Amino acid sequence: MRYEYFTINRQSGVLILELKDPRQFNRLLGVEFARELSELAHNEQPDRLVVDLAEVGFCTSELVEGLLRVQRTLGAHGGRVRLCHVRGRTAEVFRVLRLDRGPLAVDATRSESLRALETPLTLGI
Repeated sequence: MRYEYFTINRQSGVLILELKDPRQFNRLLGVEFARELSELAHNEQPDRLVVDLAEVGFCTSELVEGLLRVQRTLGAHGGRVRLCHVRGRTAEVFRVLRLDRGPLAVDATRSESLRALETPLTLGI
């Protein structure tokens, strides 16, 4: 399936998502992005997903909502989501909302995200 607002690739069995043109990412596109991200989660059902935010200059509530929704959807089936290259104002929003310490795992680079997803998830029982 083709997506209008992002491209997807696979590396070592991990689905990697990159925004196509984040410079035009505004509120309206944020709503559409969230919708497409939800479709991706349901259609692809990846067990491991990296969302690369390298080109995202600012963060809308729709972006946050879409990321949280895909994390919940995939997490309900044992899937894992990691974000990378969260910078500038987007990183500031993540810090203020404490998203970088809670529901969304954030890594500095794509390599770090991929490495983290290679490690099996263990439950502290």
